[in-house]
Amino acid sequence: KNDFSDSVLEALGAKSGAKGVQKVEMPSKKKNADSIDIESFAARFLAVFPNHKDEYKQNVAKYGEFLYDDFFRKAGVQELQNVLKEGNKRHISKYFELLNLAYTNGEQNVAATVIYTIICGTVFSDNPCEKELELQLQKYSYLNTAVRNAKMILKTDKAKAKYL
Repeated sequence: KNDFSDSVLEALGAKSGAKGVQKVEMPSKKKNADSIDIESFAARFLAVFPNHKDEYKQNVAKYGEFLYDDFFRKAGVQELQNVLKEGNKRHISKYFELLNLAYTNGEQNVAATVIYTIICGTVFSDNPCEKELELQLQKYSYLNTAVRNAKMILKTDKAKAKYL
């Protein structure tokens, strides 16, 4: 980069490269909120999985705002696959409690992120861990019903391309 491009970026309020990553603030939970918004969900996710904080910062720095679908498509699916593969009941329970809370108390975009991006993203991935996933979903009736309905919607490749 040169001084001219840095000056233009600064004048426009844009963040550049690694400098932008350093300045990104972490999301925070809303206080006294009736529902969970996407920032609160991200904050809760990062509290459970702090290893994704750098990915969050890079997402915000790269796009200038938090592109939650992109972030959870990578980090959320990866963590769900990891906890299901590792089989640690406490970790599985903690993640599913987070997903259930976000789905039942979250705003519409949070509920869609939980069902379509994270859970269905895992179901239709190369490594679905479907047996363990189905077993866990049986414990959460709202999540289970929503995922069953989503899987019906996502039967065609066209629907998968649109929603996943």
